[in-house]
Amino acid sequence: DRRWNKMLSPSVYAGQRLYVAPAPPPTPEAARAEALRLVCRRGGVGLAEAAYYLDECGGDAVEAIAALKADGEEAAARLPPARE
Repeated sequence: DRRWNKMLSPSVYAGQRLYVAPAPPPTPEAARAEALRLVCRRGGVGLAEAAYYLDECGGDAVEAIAALKADGEEAAARLPPARE
């Protein structure tokens, strides 16, 4: 199966408008995978912990990151002060 790049065609010239169909919406699995990657990267956690926070927040990555950071701040506040 050979695909040709239509941009190399002599019928395409500079300044010509090319119409491109919009990308299809992501599948629910792809959207969840992207949200998991975002929570892992921004939250600095592993996949299991990211999945837990994402499920707790109904699949909203922004809320999951906020909840993760809030839990981290709460845990840090409970730690005894560092000795100098």
